[in-house]
Amino acid sequence: MFKRFSKEDINDLRARIFQGQLDIISLFDLQRLINERDAFEFMVKQQEAGQQRINEFLTVLEIQSQLEEQIKELKQRLEKYEPSLNQAV
Repeated sequence: MFKRFSKEDINDLRARIFQGQLDIISLFDLQRLINERDAFEFMVKQQEAGQQRINEFLTVLEIQSQLEEQIKELKQRLEKYEPSLNQAV
């Protein structure tokens, strides 16, 4: 199972890197950092895609609402002119 770094772990690694103590940092630690970054980027992309789907859904709902309003207006207009149409027939 993938274990995330704690803030202390990350601060310790960062301090070692800036102090030039690269020999203390293992390849395993570097791979864990890369995996965390990749996981974070994946989560951000998933969130962006989810937000885009939500926006598209909201747009569809807005269009549907507008169409329902237009249908309602057309029905009212039809009801207004229906008696005169029946007399003409």
